[in-house]
Amino acid sequence: DTEYDEDGAAEEFVELDLDKTLTWTGNAVIVQRGTVFRMPLLVPYPSVLAIQFEVEGGYDIEFSLTFKDDHEQDSSVLVEPVRVSDREGQLDIDTTGVCEIIWSNEHSWISSKTLSYQLQLAPKLDVRWRKRQLAALTAATDFRMLAAVEMAEKVEEDLRSLKTRTADLQQSASGAKERTASAHAKHERYLSHVRRLEEEVAAAKQHADAAAQELKAAHAAEAAAHRSLVALQRVRQIDDGLTPVLSQTLEH
Repeated sequence: DTEYDEDGAAEEFVELDLDKTLTWTGNAVIVQRGTVFRMPLLVPYPSVLAIQFEVEGGYDIEFSLTFKDDHEQDSSVLVEPVRVSDREGQLDIDTTGVCEIIWSNEHSWISSKTLSYQLQLAPKLDVRWRKRQLAALTAATDFRMLAAVEMAEKVEEDLRSLKTRTADLQQSASGAKERTASAHAKHERYLSHVRRLEEEVAAAKQHADAAAQELKAAHAAEAAAHRSLVALQRVRQIDDGLTPVLSQTLEH
């Protein structure tokens, strides 16, 4: 449908927001004789009001509809009072406010009326708003695509840099591996020298211990020989002293 505003500009409402549709249903509602049954409906959005009702037994009831615009003080009559036994139709409401549906049985002084009805209030979707929303979504999509392209370029650059750094690290690791192997070989050589030196030291210690034993024995032999020499010298001295005495004795 196409509606027109006060300036004559086309105002398109191409579909209804079914997710926000409100429904009121009444079955076997009794409108007593001489009374009125009113159904006020809050209209929070420009909407389409679908009305369907019937009176049991084909009796008539007076039907009318008023609307109080949120921007106006007085209510206006959208459907003039009319006696009907049923009705089905739609009412296009281009603003917000309160809609009041009236079923009057004031004209009847004898019988009550049994009423069944179903009302549906479906908000209209403004194409201009949808276009603005679509434009915003498109702009957001374009921005995300641009951001995605920039991100992809950044990722590609980072991958190239990562490959370069990886190659440098691999080369450095290879050099480090070679240096490690060389150091390990040198360490093994020095360990071999150390083991040989330790073996030589152990052998030298054994020789030193044997030499110490030999030196100890030589010292003991030397000490014994010295003692024997001293004893002999004493004996000689005694002998030298006795020889003249013995000679004199022998001479007498």
